Amino acid sequence: MNNLNRLVISISISSLIGWSGLAVADSNTNTAQLAAAQATALSDTSAALGNTSTTLSAAQIRQQVEQVNAAQNQMMRQGSVPADIAALFALYSAGFSYLHPQYGGTYSRAELEQNSLRNQAAGRFNLTQDRYQIRQILTGHNAAAVERLELASGQTHLTVFEFSGDKVSRIIEYWQ
Repeated sequence: MNNLNRLVISISISSLIGWSGLAVADSNTNTAQLAAAQATALSDTSAALGNTSTTLSAAQIRQQVEQVNAAQNQMMRQGSVPADIAALFALYSAGFSYLHPQYGGTYSRAELEQNSLRNQAAGRFNLTQDRYQIRQILTGHNAAAVERLELASGQTHLTVFEFSGDKVSRIIEYWQ
């Protein structure tokens, strides 16, 4: 391998926001040193972008899923108020997205919140019992696969919750 091939420059995204992180490898730099420099640049970039995501424990993931489920149920109840919607959306990250490929695709946090407020104002949230009951939560790395029973229909729904820090960053529905 010649010196040109040994020259590797890793430019972190953070340089775009004012921090210049370069990791340069030459013939005297080994792979471990380069990897460490790249990891540092990535970590610095993540921190500069405000991503302080930590790994949640299985118990924390379960608790978050249960809170979201309870807030969703409350929002859809007869007599719910805009504060119930706000309480649900407080559990979601700023970049939250909701994906339901079978029913219309992807919704941003803003779109979903506006739809929720519109549906509530139109009186469409009128359940007299909870919509969902959690049957099982399988936790993974900052994610959970959740089996929920839709009480009115008796149908089982599979939903994946993904987390960034202590907030839900994405919900993906896998049911029809």
